[in-house]
Amino acid sequence: MVQQAPNPPASSIATLATSTPPDTVEATSELWKVVRDQQGKDDAVARILVAVTRLAREASKQQLSEVQGGVLTAGEIGSTLGITRQAVDNRRKRKTLIAVQLGKRGYRYPAWQFSGGQVLPGLDRILRVLGDLTPWMQMAFFLNDNAWLKNRRPLDLLRLGEIEPVLMAAQQYGEQSAA
Repeated sequence: MVQQAPNPPASSIATLATSTPPDTVEATSELWKVVRDQQGKDDAVARILVAVTRLAREASKQQLSEVQGGVLTAGEIGSTLGITRQAVDNRRKRKTLIAVQLGKRGYRYPAWQFSGGQVLPGLDRILRVLGDLTPWMQMAFFLNDNAWLKNRRPLDLLRLGEIEPVLMAAQQYGEQSAA
């Protein structure tokens, strides 16, 4: 009986996975699930994946802890906002703050969500629109140039107080990713 050689892409992926941090493998696996579920639906998914890939490249170059001010623990955010760590965790669960799980270190909150000791104005409204997306895809939305915003980053507009255009772009982004 002739043995078939393993599928080269699968073999390459398996090799890469053994030398990749578990949280990266987990995030990649989530991304593949999205791709699988969206196959053939729309090229918007491809645009979103390109944005996520850019974010991943940026994060891998600088590490997430250095991207746009780093990441904070729930305790650090609680101190900044004057609330408890549990209250911060509740906001994460209600999806009014973005948090990514970094392996055994638990959840970390990107610092760019905060300005002047407060949550960026309008962030909660935009996250409601993006609520069905993974935190990584939500971060990709905020940190990448957006065609609906004349190739400006949603984060930059939020920092300027321009909530409505970002909200409209988030609706487009959410609709495209659900297509």
